[in-house]
Amino acid sequence: MLDKKVLFVDDSPTIRRIIMNSLKKIGFSNITEAESGLDVLKKMEEK
Repeated sequence: MLDKKVLFVDDSPTIRRIIMNSLKKIGFSNITEAESGLDVLKKMEEK
């Protein structure tokens, strides 16, 4: 597994699902997705 943190943002649930599945297939496990910049900020505050 790749030991990198990945954060990706896209407003389309379909695109986010495709990206998430693709990243998992190539070995990433620490993945965070967000639908907007505001969502990113909320997720960053949580962690």
